[in-house]
Amino acid sequence: MSRDPVEKFIKLLRKSPSGAVFNPWWQVDKQNDIGRNAPAIRRKQLRAYLRKRLGKAKFAVIGEAVGYRGGHFSGIPMTSERILLGKLKDGRIEPKQIFAGISLRGIHSIGAAAC
Repeated sequence: MSRDPVEKFIKLLRKSPSGAVFNPWWQVDKQNDIGRNAPAIRRKQLRAYLRKRLGKAKFAVIGEAVGYRGGHFSGIPMTSERILLGKLKDGRIEPKQIFAGISLRGIHSIGAAAC
């Protein structure tokens, strides 16, 4: 078992309830995902997001669902696709604040082997 707390958390996400629940980190959405490697991309993005904050954040807010506006797409809970894609420009959060340290251009080329 990995001693890395982020990796341990990512592996725990695999144990989602069965039934009418979609697990974006381990399941493929055939209608909306870009390909079979989409869950691996989402895991890589969540991993990078959490590692950037490990040891720095004082609190972690755990939500019941990843969010109807973007967690399904990005793998990062409680985000908005409109913000991530730069389509919501009202002076609030910008994509660069969410993906600090991650190349936005590289997100589209991440393969399952990299995760």
